[in-house]
Amino acid sequence: MNLDDEWATNDIERLHVHLPEIDPSRYFDQREQSALQKALITWPVLAQLMGLHPPEKP
Repeated sequence: MNLDDEWATNDIERLHVHLPEIDPSRYFDQREQSALQKALITWPVLAQLMGLHPPEKP
């Protein structure tokens, strides 16, 4: 891993570091929403204390 990789916030940005032809703004990394959904189910009391809510459906 190089220094640029450490600053990438998701896989798409990390891939962009190695392949500049890839435009991160054209891709969507769904891992954040998946992790939130799983956390809301696994730890509902903690999620409520933290003020986490499911994302609104478009």
